[in-house]
Amino acid sequence: MATTQATSPQKIRSPIEEKLDRFLARRPDPQDLKDTSVAPSLIAKQDELKLWMKKDELSHQLECRPTPEDLIRRGILNEGESPVRLKSQAPLKERLEDFFEHRPAAQELKDRNIMKDSSAAPALIAKQDELKQRMTKTTLEHNLQNRPELDTVIAQGILNRDEDPRTTRSL
Repeated sequence: MATTQATSPQKIRSPIEEKLDRFLARRPDPQDLKDTSVAPSLIAKQDELKLWMKKDELSHQLECRPTPEDLIRRGILNEGESPVRLKSQAPLKERLEDFFEHRPAAQELKDRNIMKDSSAAPALIAKQDELKQRMTKTTLEHNLQNRPELDTVIAQGILNRDEDPRTTRSL
């Protein structure tokens, strides 16, 4: 009895296909490119392109939007009703003008510690504060590591013997 085996035909690959497969296997992934700072400019350009595409899409939608006459004909807008709601914008404008007239001055906000008093650019103020905090922490750690011994402080008269924390009991 003869058995027949089904053999699958093997695909013959060209040297170009093999070379391309080797190249693609060694290609870095997008996260590697981000981590090695190779692609930030490409990412920035990609983000810029996405923004322009959104602007183009919005521009296209605005160009294709129906006219007020078409909206009236289709029953979406009533006759004599303005598509722009000027009535609702007037109170908003008045409220904003009133707000700006009564808002505190910049110096008052600085005095109340709401606004930072800095000559740095607004985008850098947070980094400036972070740096100041790190410098203070480093200075404190350095001073704590290099502070004099308690006996030296008592001998110099900075601390009295009755103020010695080793002998004072906490309540």
